[in-house]
Amino acid sequence: VKIDSAELEKMMQLPQEDWLNLTLMGTKIGYAHIYMEKSQYEGEEAIRIRVETLMELKRTGTGLQLETTRVSYVGMDLVPRYFISTSNETGQEKRVEGTIENSIASLKTTLAGKTTQTQKQIPANTVFEQMIGYLVLQRGVRVGDAYTLHVFNMDLMQPVKTQVKVIREDRIEYKGEVKPVYVIDYTMDLMGGLKTTEWLGHDGTMYRMEIGLMGLKMALTKTDMQ
Repeated sequence: VKIDSAELEKMMQLPQEDWLNLTLMGTKIGYAHIYMEKSQYEGEEAIRIRVETLMELKRTGTGLQLETTRVSYVGMDLVPRYFISTSNETGQEKRVEGTIENSIASLKTTLAGKTTQTQKQIPANTVFEQMIGYLVLQRGVRVGDAYTLHVFNMDLMQPVKTQVKVIREDRIEYKGEVKPVYVIDYTMDLMGGLKTTEWLGHDGTMYRMEIGLMGLKMALTKTDMQ
């Protein structure tokens, strides 16, 4: 997809900040906070994205708190350049730093004071999760469109082949206003096809996202603040 960086910048209106409520089967379990701004990476114009996620899960009376912070840089062509991810899901801090250059991802993982380094070949049309909506809009959206992208999954630390399908146009209410949206299905080539549905504003705003996971429904919904 040829990205028009001036058009992209106009659409994104950086800096932008979003708070999203995170619910599991209708019960609030946490939030996500996303902040995007114009920046530079190695002397080139870039977009810096910071995503913080906090989840509290109750298991047999004990609470489990999962926190992740991810900072990534993408070029104005939406190609991933760099990311750093810290999380505590293993019970201790895990830190992964990655650079992507010439379709090679170089990863440095630190856990329990031990650092390992790996390199992976990745497909040329790989995008970061946070940029997928903008890529879809830049490509032009028509109901019925279907194509494949490779989405870099920061939980698995590798690109996942993802089928994109534009299902319908719809409207969603946000802060008392009715916003036009596209409803888009993303089906990841994992576990027999893991489907995520997004309600995407015409300006790239994510108003809602539903993730089906082993029969459970998790949703992210745009809100004012946490």
